[in-house]
Amino acid sequence: MIRHRDSFSARLVGAVVAVGSALAITRPADAAPAVASEVTVWPRGPGTAIAGGDEAVRAAGSRARGFASLRARLEAEDAAAQARLRAALQAVEQGLEAVRAAYLAQRPDDMLVALARAEAEAVAALPPGPLCAATLWELEFQLGLAYGARKGPGDAERASARFALAWALDGERRPLGALYGPDVGLAFAQAVDAAARRPSRPVTVEVTPDDARVAVDCRPLAADSGLRPGLHAVRVDAPGHGVFAQVVEGAEVIRAAPGPDAAAELGPWWFAGTLTPMSASARDAVQRFAGTREVVWVEEADAQFVARLVVDGQPRRVARAESAAAAVRQVLAPIEPSAPRVEAMPRKRTGLWVGLASAALGSVALGLGLGLGLREPPEARLQLVVR
Repeated sequence: MIRHRDSFSARLVGAVVAVGSALAITRPADAAPAVASEVTVWPRGPGTAIAGGDEAVRAAGSRARGFASLRARLEAEDAAAQARLRAALQAVEQGLEAVRAAYLAQRPDDMLVALARAEAEAVAALPPGPLCAATLWELEFQLGLAYGARKGPGDAERASARFALAWALDGERRPLGALYGPDVGLAFAQAVDAAARRPSRPVTVEVTPDDARVAVDCRPLAADSGLRPGLHAVRVDAPGHGVFAQVVEGAEVIRAAPGPDAAAELGPWWFAGTLTPMSASARDAVQRFAGTREVVWVEEADAQFVARLVVDGQPRRVARAESAAAAVRQVLAPIEPSAPRVEAMPRKRTGLWVGLASAALGSVALGLGLGLGLREPPEARLQLVVR
């Protein structure tokens, strides 16, 4: 009997050694070390402090993509955009001077040619805001003057439509009577009165991408707003995409699909504070601009710093802390596996599970006793208790 136990124990020990040897053989001896990912800490706007952010990235085991060179590019893009805007405004002003001269010389066709060119430049260059409204008001008013002076078939209706668009851009502004006379003032007032009597209609917006910014008459289009029939200045843009800008008729359905544009500038968006991690277009554009798969957006909110980890354009995690460095460190910290939750079993099943567990443990003890020859096998018992 003793010999049987020793023989069985030897076989068991040999089997364990063999399994251990097999595991040692299959384990890779020289596993290649993981390549540290590169992370960009991206401030939400030019006034957002990210001091210590790169150090927090390196402390998390990643490589930091410095923001200094990216900021220089953003500044250069914003400066170029501002220069283009100034040039466009200068061109518009020069065009308006030529238009006024043509108006005094009673050359309405020359007025219309110059105004059409200036309108196209202004609509494309001017972002929504007061400057956009003031500039376009002057252009549309002058277009109304030009059509009214030409007096061709349908020109009276065209003049009224342009005056109505000027009123939609700025409802408080009126032409100077001392400069243009009472007849022009009366025509403008009649156009405004006719436009005001038209009821607003719901607007259907079909734009791509879905998070594109839609502005009508130099103001953001509200989700539940309606528009009166007539002419409207429509502008659709999104970070990393081209711009759709045009004066359209009706605007009951706004359709635009400004496609992705590698040359689209982020500088004006960033300096204006209109880049938001809630926008998929902004996340994708920032990732392409930064050149890293992982971007940590940092912003200040409620006297704290909020860090948002975005990987391949998809938001992953959010952390909040008293400093930018602490928020970045938290959002990049590895996620600790949570302990499995143990739920109490119903009382009627407790005895059953205890009995089954005892039986399993008894079986293990029985196997160990037989294999290692430590003691005689006890009597096999299986107790099921159901209460």
